[in-house]
Amino acid sequence: MIHLDGKLDTDDMAFAVALILHGYAPEVERRDDGVYWTIPENELDEEIDDFIRDWNRGALRVEPRRFARELAATRKDVYRLMDISNKSKGQRVNRRRAS
Repeated sequence: MIHLDGKLDTDDMAFAVALILHGYAPEVERRDDGVYWTIPENELDEEIDDFIRDWNRGALRVEPRRFARELAATRKDVYRLMDISNKSKGQRVNRRRAS
């Protein structure tokens, strides 16, 4: 999650949504092995360790309807980033970028 350079990095969409709901603003980026959300060290506060601990324990609380709405919006962003919205239904999605 938090790397030696201090940035937070995750490929977990649910975790990214929880971050958003708690006021963080992760940047989404496409990599060869999927989609990642990152937050640079200078945008993390002293509460991030408690946030991660609560997430890992299953004790993090979110409002369910807000979570569902933000999850849908985040999923749309990922689809747009990966150019999935232009695919026909049932067509396989290639997660890797063309070289």
